[in-house]
Amino acid sequence: MNPSCSNFRRRSPWCPRISLLLGIALANTVHPAMTSGQDSPGRIPTARIDDTHVAAAIDALSERLLELSDEQGSWEPRPWPSGQSRQDGGYTALAVLALRSAGLSPQDPRLKPSISLLSQMEPSGTYARSIRAMVWSRMPESSRPLLEEDARWLIKAWSPRSAGWDYRSNPTSSRRDNSITQIALLALHAAAERGIEVPPRILEAVEARFMAMQLRNGAWDYQGKADARGSMTAAGIATLALTRQLLHAEEALKLDRSRERPIEEAIEHGLTWLDRHFVASENPGYGKYLYYYLWTVERAGMATGVRSLGGKDWFRMGTAELLERLLDFDPATGTFTVHDNEFGDGRRTVIGTRQLSFALLFLSKGRIPIGINKLRFDGRWNNRPLDAANTAKFIGDSGERRIAWQVVDMNDPVQQWLDAPILYIATDQETAWADPTRLDKLVEYMHRGGLIVVSDQSPGQRLGRILRKNLPERIPSSSWRAVKRDDPIRTILFDLQRKRVNLASLHNGVRDMLILVDNHDLAGSLQLPRRANQHMLQMMANIWAVASERNQVGPRLKAKNTPVDPPSLPRTVTILRPRHEDAWNPEPGAQLLLAEHLARTGIRLETIEVSLEQLHEHPGSFAWLCGVDPIQLDATQVQAIQQFIGQGGSLLIETVGGRGEFAASLAEQLCRESHAEEVPLHDHAVIAGNDQMEPFGKAWYRQPILDRFGAGLDSPRLSGIRIDGSTRIFISREDLSHALLGTPRWNIHGYRDETAYRLLDRLLAIHAQDTRPDPEATTPGGRTPG
Repeated sequence: MNPSCSNFRRRSPWCPRISLLLGIALANTVHPAMTSGQDSPGRIPTARIDDTHVAAAIDALSERLLELSDEQGSWEPRPWPSGQSRQDGGYTALAVLALRSAGLSPQDPRLKPSISLLSQMEPSGTYARSIRAMVWSRMPESSRPLLEEDARWLIKAWSPRSAGWDYRSNPTSSRRDNSITQIALLALHAAAERGIEVPPRILEAVEARFMAMQLRNGAWDYQGKADARGSMTAAGIATLALTRQLLHAEEALKLDRSRERPIEEAIEHGLTWLDRHFVASENPGYGKYLYYYLWTVERAGMATGVRSLGGKDWFRMGTAELLERLLDFDPATGTFTVHDNEFGDGRRTVIGTRQLSFALLFLSKGRIPIGINKLRFDGRWNNRPLDAANTAKFIGDSGERRIAWQVVDMNDPVQQWLDAPILYIATDQETAWADPTRLDKLVEYMHRGGLIVVSDQSPGQRLGRILRKNLPERIPSSSWRAVKRDDPIRTILFDLQRKRVNLASLHNGVRDMLILVDNHDLAGSLQLPRRANQHMLQMMANIWAVASERNQVGPRLKAKNTPVDPPSLPRTVTILRPRHEDAWNPEPGAQLLLAEHLARTGIRLETIEVSLEQLHEHPGSFAWLCGVDPIQLDATQVQAIQQFIGQGGSLLIETVGGRGEFAASLAEQLCRESHAEEVPLHDHAVIAGNDQMEPFGKAWYRQPILDRFGAGLDSPRLSGIRIDGSTRIFISREDLSHALLGTPRWNIHGYRDETAYRLLDRLLAIHAQDTRPDPEATTPGGRTPG
């Protein structure tokens, strides 16, 4: 027996927590979708859908589904629909499963009677038993006997002749039904996740059957007797992804380039067909069972990490289809009303338990945050196909947060890589990274706030040597350092200080940009978790916690924060970036993001690098002086700053990352050398406003600042140096630069991104006002003095 099969008998290392459905026995006729480009009342354009819409839709669908239950808490139809296989308890199980997936507690008084009723039923159908087993698998331990009962029923109902299940218990059946079989297998897998023993021969036989039934074009059909179907192809992909996890994990530990990989090839062949034929408006190849089809697409996408099908985000497209078919949106309240019929057309299909439940299952599972992106490139990028999946599952099981993973391509935009806080690269092929353009793209990703984790499996760690040599040349502010024993990467969730795993970090003085593991087979440890290598999963969970700022990652379609438009500014804004001997530009991505922000309102940002000693050669300009650790100014630099300020310049001094003493050290020196004082800016225009600018309002901080100064802190802590009655030097001990990146990261002491953008916008606007000719000016700055 494959060693990984024993895990299936006890506790499998992987559980996609897949929601089950009442199978295609519950027939549903679908109609063509309305034209996607047509705007109608209550319709949200696909590109504008975000998680607030998904959450509101889940609320509305849940409420309607609850309304459809009877006084006993049952959703069973009366009479049973003609032409359907009778699956007593199936509708109720499906509804309960959907509502649990949507977040309802089993103690919710609206759901509790239904759960009690479900426990008293004796379903005679495979669909109903399977779905009910999935319900028990999501319940507290007190429901374990019920789960065991349904698992035993399914094991006895399995037919070796068909290597699957029939509509009812029939251990001698020769009928092959891919829909019923994939549902029953998922139920048994959920039972195994709770420690219930399942015979491995069932897995092996089901896998062999799905492999044999795959069509030459890569697709699957319902019984092997008809044309390809989208729903069955997605089900086939997801089923093989499950058996790959449970039967073949150990096989991938050996980096044998000559080894055949039939399961991998079958999955890829199926994905190729699905990618070619995917649409969200109908089940390709069949035209029926749309909601079932979308659910199977979600299963396949989540199990394989596929983000796009047909060149489009399958979750966004499926969500758009469901919202349009089932709901009417009220933009004034941000809420949805469920239609009585699809598209709100009384001539179309009545929206009932099946439609609502399938929609909830799709939306609830699909919106899980993306925690890890695994990078695909031309070369051996997927030697260990389960490494990212097992990592995501471990993090969720550890109680941090349920997260998903996905595959991103080397040719995808960097912005797409940033869907997750971690970009994971695992390969034994160092030659794939000899191309400098690939390294440049990694640098862009890191500059925009991402964290890369590299598992170097190459002979002699040649990939690690390439990265160690080339990346610091491309990122001048960075250097390689060992991750120390007390670093959060070794301590934040799991204490791994005693574990001897050498981690190298490419660090820019503010944050880790890349973690390199080149003296340990990280990917192999993640591929097949065992007690001896459990600490590697724990290390990845620690890295995730650091990269995600302890779960500060939104759901899949979370809207990106768009900073408010800046105050009135010139068409071109110039910022000087003074150089000094320390890390003067640790976050170069900040100015790139600031430029993109200003460009949205037609403002061009021009950045000029100058030496600190030459600052006075640019009178009347705005300068942004950054650093991390304290520095000592020499007399020439102090004089250059004083002359620059005397010529009408404005200077912002920032400690990037907020943990060092850069700004504090310069404030102390400049106050001493200029016989000036550092003052708070509560009455300055940057916070109090002026005749052209509203008061600042609430400031938002990262957690370390609130921990230090109290949760009630809601005003910017910006200070200034007052010289001759005017404040033109601004001091930010808190981070602004990393905040502009809009990405989470643990232990950054500073502002949230929206506050950082507003502060910089206002500083630039006040500088523009102060340098603009004003005959009525009565203060040195021409506006309200600090």
